[in-house]
Amino acid sequence: MIGEKDYFQEYRLLQDRPSRLLLSVLFIGLILFPLISRGDSHNYYVFVANLLFINIITAVGYNIVVGNTGLISLGHSGFLAIGAYASIILMTKIGAPFPIAILSAGIITAVLGFIVGLPALKLEGPYLAIATLGFGIAVEQVLGLSKSLTGGMDGIDTPPYSMFGHVMNTDVSLGPIVLSSEKQIYYVILFVTVVLTFAAARMMKSRVGRGFTAVRDSAVAARSLGVNVTYFKSLAFAVSAFYMGVAGSLNAHMVNHINPSQYGLMLSITMVAMIVVGGLGSITGSILGAVLFTLLHQILAAQDHLNAIITGLVMVLIIIFEPRGLSGVWRTMRGFFKRKQVVRGD
Repeated sequence: MIGEKDYFQEYRLLQDRPSRLLLSVLFIGLILFPLISRGDSHNYYVFVANLLFINIITAVGYNIVVGNTGLISLGHSGFLAIGAYASIILMTKIGAPFPIAILSAGIITAVLGFIVGLPALKLEGPYLAIATLGFGIAVEQVLGLSKSLTGGMDGIDTPPYSMFGHVMNTDVSLGPIVLSSEKQIYYVILFVTVVLTFAAARMMKSRVGRGFTAVRDSAVAARSLGVNVTYFKSLAFAVSAFYMGVAGSLNAHMVNHINPSQYGLMLSITMVAMIVVGGLGSITGSILGAVLFTLLHQILAAQDHLNAIITGLVMVLIIIFEPRGLSGVWRTMRGFFKRKQVVRGD
């Protein structure tokens, strides 16, 4: 497993002055983006941004179990499906408020993730990958067969976003500023993305994150040092599944209609591509991988075969020339400019 060798290098990226300044500018830009976007296609660009944020949540969550803990899973598309259907059923059948439905979907998925993670105690490598792949396929089939609850293979319509009694399907005017439904959704998804991303960063610096890393590097050595390997493997699946549940829920309410076929094997493969190309065990890499593949899929949306070919080609090139992924490229460039500053005596 290729991961971080200097375990604190990832977090030092945000601890120096230029990185914090860059992050601040980026954050302000994200807040202003919907307000300054103009033109006939501005709602489309906001939609793509919403999709990108959801993919960031997905990649960050998936990297926790694969990159940080070293457990290979090909069934995480099933967790996305469970999160999506759970939040919709909670809202339409029970009348749960939107924020409660999303949080509950995450918790339900986390519990299932913990249960699915139990085989990880006995299985490793390709055997675990096959077991989780079976889980993902089973979820898709069960959702398709449960017609009375899930609408079967035809799927179900999803209720729109709503917060504190306000349904986000109409424009809102704040003085001279008019927020379309896409822009209102944008701020909800942006908030959730920032919270979950920073939560993951904090967790990786904590005892829990160090436990994940110890399990990834050597379960035998970790166990000999008193690390509860069983606990950390199950916890990694549960935390990762929580992220999937929230991401699936946010995505379902954004696209208005879902069906089981949207959560097939290709979705799991796309997750693998995002974190391998972005950087295993790296939050920065998760973000960069999600950005790259979201934009690639949008640009090549009309050409499915070309999309798959380019995705595979990008993965091969990254593995050959920079196994650390885009986050490795970013660190190399950053180290180069820092050395130039030292040479100049800045």
